[in-house]
Amino acid sequence: MNLVWIGELSWSSLNMTSEHDFMGQINRNVRHNILLCLLALLTSILVDILTARWIVQLILKLNQSEKDLTQGNWHTPRYGGAQ
Repeated sequence: MNLVWIGELSWSSLNMTSEHDFMGQINRNVRHNILLCLLALLTSILVDILTARWIVQLILKLNQSEKDLTQGNWHTPRYGGAQ
């Protein structure tokens, strides 16, 4: 409600908006935020899976190299390195 004073008279005006008009943009923003959060969650899960696979592959290579060394294979570089 707005009060406007003109001289000694006080005028008041009331602006009304329907709930649908008022809440429409808010509801759209909530839906967009939910979709963005789900997209961020799926992206982080994918990155975590790829990172875990990469680390496991490195550990498996290290494990195999350790087994080769314990069997006396000192001069067989299997997984990169100087040849």
